[in-house]
Amino acid sequence: MQRQIELFPHESGISEMRGVILLVRENNKEHTMQLYDLLHRSHKKFDELGKIIRSCEMLGFVTVSNGRIRLTRSGAQLSVNNFQSVLRGYLVKMEPFRTAKEALKHREHMSTKELSHYLAHRGVAFMTDEKQNEEMLRHVLLKWGARSGLFKYSVHWDRWRTAQ
Repeated sequence: MQRQIELFPHESGISEMRGVILLVRENNKEHTMQLYDLLHRSHKKFDELGKIIRSCEMLGFVTVSNGRIRLTRSGAQLSVNNFQSVLRGYLVKMEPFRTAKEALKHREHMSTKELSHYLAHRGVAFMTDEKQNEEMLRHVLLKWGARSGLFKYSVHWDRWRTAQ
């Protein structure tokens, strides 16, 4: 039986996550906020906010308990100057980023299709349909991996490589 791998949520983005963290940080000295207040102040729909919060939780930037969101120490210490490097450090420990980085250690560059195939054979896939999985992988790697500086992407050649 294949183990269930939790993949990083592909629906939210870095800017949205930074916005949520900023709202919670500015709310009070304890860096906490009622989820209802966050929903109102963020102007997000409930399901959208839930996905953003899930991303923040997976990265270890927030905890949620009893209807309150609280910044963790690492969440409270995020700044414009360290955000990209801190984010990169957490993403590389999560799927699909960890296995994609592993794949790119062995090759100078890979296409999205090649990466998708490599990851799927290691049980890391968003969907069972190959084409949809490839598109979703491209989306999440661009949205999080490239924006965090973990990967570089050539749109013209559809080639990925590690940034470091």
